[in-house]
Amino acid sequence: MGHKLLIVFGFTASLYAAVDFSKLDHLIEVIKAPRQGLSQEEITTISDPFWRIPPKAVQKKKIKKKVQIYKKRAPKKIVFRLYALFDNRAKINNRWYTKGAKIGNYRLIRIDPLKKMVVLRYKHHEIRLFLPRTKKLIK
Repeated sequence: MGHKLLIVFGFTASLYAAVDFSKLDHLIEVIKAPRQGLSQEEITTISDPFWRIPPKAVQKKKIKKKVQIYKKRAPKKIVFRLYALFDNRAKINNRWYTKGAKIGNYRLIRIDPLKKMVVLRYKHHEIRLFLPRTKKLIK
């Protein structure tokens, strides 16, 4: 079965190849035909498109590349705010954290509910956050 299919395929391919070669021969003959360009007289009558720029000026002119200089921006300061303390947890910037948690680059190292504060540390820099004072109501 495979050999018969191969023979039929080869026969049909050879028929298509014969048709394609005849078309290719025609295209090659069309391409071989001599082309007519402009005569020398027509070329001399055409005006020079570069008449405004003298050739020496073109050579002397140097192209300067524009270089954009990007200034380094100062890193944004992260503002920490302590909102609440509850059961060894602290609410900082509207998120709850426990001791040892990382907040940005800082690590929460101490929660002190009696002093109403927490301590954040990054390398040798320490930040102490306190709960805001509330106004006492007078009765």
